[in-house]
Amino acid sequence: MNRLFYIFLLTILLLLLLYYLVSDALTPYDSNGMLVLQNLLIVSFVIIIDLGLIISIFHILIDKLFFRKFYQNIRIGLGIRRGMIVSTTIVSIFVMKILGYGEIQYLVMIILLGILVEAMIMLLRKKPITDSSQSIDHKADVGVHINSKFSNTTS
Repeated sequence: MNRLFYIFLLTILLLLLLYYLVSDALTPYDSNGMLVLQNLLIVSFVIIIDLGLIISIFHILIDKLFFRKFYQNIRIGLGIRRGMIVSTTIVSIFVMKILGYGEIQYLVMIILLGILVEAMIMLLRKKPITDSSQSIDHKADVGVHINSKFSNTTS
């Protein structure tokens, strides 16, 4: 839970940075009324990180409270990964709408891309499945050996 506090502290600091960037430092439009793409990208990047950390905190808390046992460690990497993928998807949808690409096919493709990235990472990080018949036979041999050892001492 120590690491969760640091994530929470980083989230608060990034929220303050985002507030400063949006209110004082960066204006989304120049004097001619044109959108400044650099400012949009900087603010979008900060929002992605901040929203990702907020989603990560909720993911970690829900995972620990409802899905993990008391003695099991929290899975911070999983929460941060899923939080960043979800926040990138959400911010990308808004940026596409701001830039004028708000058609439904673009938005659906961004959502599907986020789901595909998570599925690929889960498949690549999955541990290899061992042959279950070998482990069962090995356990059976150990059990027979233990039973025979006890049966010899009683006779």
